[in-house]
Amino acid sequence: MRTWFCLVVLAACSSSDPAKPDAELPQPDAAGPLALGPLMPQAIALDASAVMATPTVMPITFDVDTNRGDIETFFPQYAASSAWADQTAMYGVGPLTIATPQHVSTAPVTTDAMAEALIRTNTSGATPAWGAASASTLYSIFIPESTTFDDGTGDLCCQDYDGYHDDFMVGGVDVAYAIHCVCPNFPPPGVTALQELTTTAGHETVEAATDPHFETDEAFDDVDAAHEAWTYVTGGELADLCEYADTAYWTDAPGMTYTIQRTWSNAAAAAGMDPCVAGAPATYVQGVPEQPDSAVIAPYGVDVTTTSLKVAKNATGTLTVHLAGTGQGPFTVKAFDIGTEFGASSPYLTFVQPTGTYNVGDTVTISVTVKASDPGLGSSAGAEAFEIDTVPASGPTTYYWGLVSQ
Repeated sequence: MRTWFCLVVLAACSSSDPAKPDAELPQPDAAGPLALGPLMPQAIALDASAVMATPTVMPITFDVDTNRGDIETFFPQYAASSAWADQTAMYGVGPLTIATPQHVSTAPVTTDAMAEALIRTNTSGATPAWGAASASTLYSIFIPESTTFDDGTGDLCCQDYDGYHDDFMVGGVDVAYAIHCVCPNFPPPGVTALQELTTTAGHETVEAATDPHFETDEAFDDVDAAHEAWTYVTGGELADLCEYADTAYWTDAPGMTYTIQRTWSNAAAAAGMDPCVAGAPATYVQGVPEQPDSAVIAPYGVDVTTTSLKVAKNATGTLTVHLAGTGQGPFTVKAFDIGTEFGASSPYLTFVQPTGTYNVGDTVTISVTVKASDPGLGSSAGAEAFEIDTVPASGPTTYYWGLVSQ
């Protein structure tokens, strides 16, 4: 399994998924006060003990990389900042240690296989240059600007993603590693290439610490079954769940001069607060769709029972959305088909968008028509994913994902 970081474009950066029990999502109650917390996802682990409890990161750079100084300053800053503990301690991950940075004088690696070979060569044998391979170390490789890097599938860094983490076996040790690329044309407006690079590095370091060893065990790489649409859309790991948030870029983390990414907090989500920590806005509002039905989907080859709204193919139904949380409107609410965001040539779902503005406690109804089924969801009966955008007059938009099924 591999998870990609692709913050600025909504793409299928997904992860494999274990079988999970039947899902039941608490339904909004229009007759009483609506608590947002029970309606938000919770990150789950197949084995919560499979995290890196005592993580170390080893920065690995090539001599032609002009960003080496910033890279080697970034990691100690992140480790010393309260941001690291805020993002990882709740999942059983301890303080971050920085290993001696490694400088590679040869030409930069250009494929995933070359990256693995570089790590294997330097962590095995009688006197390995980087020390013996360690399951508690993230080998963090930085690809210099203008270097074309292929992850082994034909997808290219700075075209399809700007970083990822993975693992492989060195002898009998399951080794975690990350690839980070310098992508001047990848960041959104207002974000520099260096900010994107350190954001990617923070993203992958959190995910590798909380889900390091796909080869032998899976830790935090999914959400509860009721919210499986969130894993399908984002990828499901802790940084993935926040990478599309308007608040994703954290430019003023305590004690840091480098930008990192906010990542998912189960505690904040359960409290109905912005789940992307830390330093996110104090108020948080979501448009939560009613999902009263169940569906079996298999986006990663394993059946998962989740929640949905049933609408027959070529039929029209009503999607009911409740505005919940804290904060003042007015808000506009829109619904979007995920298929076209993932590259489908035509939408699987079409919507008649609501007009006007709404506030917390309001209910919004949206007409939805099923045009086709999304093959990526792997459902023989048919299913489609959608996104609800809740847009304030000023401030960050929030995004909620759900399913229509047949």
